[in-house]
Amino acid sequence: MPQLLTAADPGHQHAVLITPMHQAEIDPSFPIIRLAMPKVQLPAWRQYARRAIASKSPGRGILAARWHNRHHPAGLACFNTRTELDNTKTLCARPVVAVDILHPDYLITALVKQLCAIAQTTHCTHISLALPQTPTLDLTTITLNRTATITQDYTIG
Repeated sequence: MPQLLTAADPGHQHAVLITPMHQAEIDPSFPIIRLAMPKVQLPAWRQYARRAIASKSPGRGILAARWHNRHHPAGLACFNTRTELDNTKTLCARPVVAVDILHPDYLITALVKQLCAIAQTTHCTHISLALPQTPTLDLTTITLNRTATITQDYTIG
């Protein structure tokens, strides 16, 4: 499922690669999770990440975002699906976080677009996002499908 999302061409400095997280990326991505969830300890992150990436469900996992031609993740989205009381399905992504001084919105947008694709595949009609920083972009402009909605939950600290 690697997906290259670009602002221009694949060699452009703003090209972002979105892939499912791999075992080798768990430890290098720990500082990113700590930015969103400062109280999470490394053993807890390792356990959570191992379970999430081992899941055979298309509705559960961790996405890693990295700049084209870079080896380590610069953004993450931990996601799962849930069925609500009214039987609607929601793709929940908690947290969606990116680390970049100049262009975190490129990473967040690429992650959200891939989450939308996963939501369509898993028949979700809603997406709920927990973002540790308030983005400067309007995520509601990203099209999921005719009936889907995106809820932005801003979690600070």
